[in-house]
Amino acid sequence: DHFGRSIDLHDDWLIVSAPFSDEMGVDAGTAYIYQRESSSSEGWLLQAKVLPNQEAAALSEFGFSVGVSNENFVVSSKYSNPETDLLGNAYIYSTSNSNEPTASPTLSHQPTEGTPIVTSS
Repeated sequence: DHFGRSIDLHDDWLIVSAPFSDEMGVDAGTAYIYQRESSSSEGWLLQAKVLPNQEAAALSEFGFSVGVSNENFVVSSKYSNPETDLLGNAYIYSTSNSNEPTASPTLSHQPTEGTPIVTSS
């Protein structure tokens, strides 16, 4: 599973990846979102187990990289659809005023050779 291959922490939120988990297919991947318990500084509760979508599941390595800022979460898949291309995706999730993360639109970048990819924080 490679649980913990990528992790990120912001305030009371923690996201942990397992890009080689097999629940949705071989090396489909999973991301886990935890929230710190308000009653304990050392306890964490699993808030969501995030799985890749069905059509891009097997071999996508969902959770190859993860990030969190405030209550927004990013989960990348190394391959968006390994059967047709080797390009990845980034998926954005937000708690949107609840403790249950919900999906936002998918961001996808399909670079051509030599295209720079620029990210800002």
